[in-house]
Amino acid sequence: MNKRILLSLGTLIVTGAMVAGGTGAFFSDTETSTGNVFTAGEVDLKVNHTQQTYNGVDCQTCGVSVYSSTDTQVVGANSAAVYQGSFPVDAALITNPNRNWLDESTVAPAEWIWVTPIVDPADVNNDAEYTFEDTFFLQGPIALAAFNLSLAADNGYKVVVNGDTIVDELETERNFNSLNPLTSGQQALFEAALIQNGLNTIEITVRNKAVPGTNQNSNPAGLIYKIDFTNGDCEAGVADFQQKCQLWAEKDLETETFFNFSDIKPQDTGSNVISLNVTSNDAFACLNVVNKEDNENTINNPEENSGDDTPEGEMGSYLTVKGYYSDVNGTQGDELFVPTFAKDLGTIVFADSNSSRGPILGNTTEYIKLEWCMGNFDSDGICDGNVPNINQTQTDSFVADLQFSVIQSRNNEAYECPNVADDEDITPAPQ
Repeated sequence: MNKRILLSLGTLIVTGAMVAGGTGAFFSDTETSTGNVFTAGEVDLKVNHTQQTYNGVDCQTCGVSVYSSTDTQVVGANSAAVYQGSFPVDAALITNPNRNWLDESTVAPAEWIWVTPIVDPADVNNDAEYTFEDTFFLQGPIALAAFNLSLAADNGYKVVVNGDTIVDELETERNFNSLNPLTSGQQALFEAALIQNGLNTIEITVRNKAVPGTNQNSNPAGLIYKIDFTNGDCEAGVADFQQKCQLWAEKDLETETFFNFSDIKPQDTGSNVISLNVTSNDAFACLNVVNKEDNENTINNPEENSGDDTPEGEMGSYLTVKGYYSDVNGTQGDELFVPTFAKDLGTIVFADSNSSRGPILGNTTEYIKLEWCMGNFDSDGICDGNVPNINQTQTDSFVADLQFSVIQSRNNEAYECPNVADDEDITPAPQ
């Protein structure tokens, strides 16, 4: 009986071993590709205005006033500071400036600013530092006739202009109830760093000196500043032009104007160099002159005597414009469009599927030179203002929008710049 039991157990053991062998692992391998992503590219157009002339005179900066305001940007902080947000952020006006601080009217329209309307409680005892930034565009030649920096800070501060350190007083307890004048050496450094054609940047870092056990009222923080300078190289005879003309670095257009003239005469002439920069992807580009207005304004005796009897102005019929492909220096290249009266300007093809010029390559810059003339261009390209009935344009004005549009060229090889009707806002669509 016992032998039978043992035999049965032996049989069970063998059977179990056979089952285990049947479920053993085979050689295998698994490969996984993780994080697969499709991200859309972009076509982003930036426009700059690098040169402008009027009757042979260059557009240049005649003066600048830069001052602390909500347009000032807070661009960084030290590790001790409480606010470590996503910089840059707009500076905040201090809601209740300390009564011991410099009176704002001393440097109006500058105002006391900080990263928040009142210093954070923790920033009164941790040597918090915040860096404030302002930018401004200069077009030379620049010959400083007068220059002044007005600045007060609670407490220490450091001034950097175009990457050059001008003042480093972060460790100093400054007087915040009066202006802190530059030394003669600092003044010379500031002026040397400031005279830079194009975009200029001033950074002011302010440290709120730690006073443990105090609060925002007894240990506040703030900055106020104003920079003024005038350019002695500006020409008195064209002061109106030089005060109004605008040049700017590469940017998205907001309120900028390429042309702003209030007293045009026959034979007046000018030129502009404009650049187009397209990010990432190759793109076709079109220019459109839209929202054109020929305003009569008033009709004076010379207009009446020349036969002006219409309610519309005639400036657009006597103002001639022509365009060329150009380089960064404004060197005239191939013709972009023939001399055309301003009123007849519409769609201007910079590059599309029908043009001999290929699309603007991604991350490159192309240039346009525009020339205008009050009258006609003669065979030598000289502006001739001796045009019949030009007196009809007296007191008239011509207003228009110059619109730039781009569209990717890849997978859109048949694209053509659309002909644009007046007052139409252009958003090119693929074909």
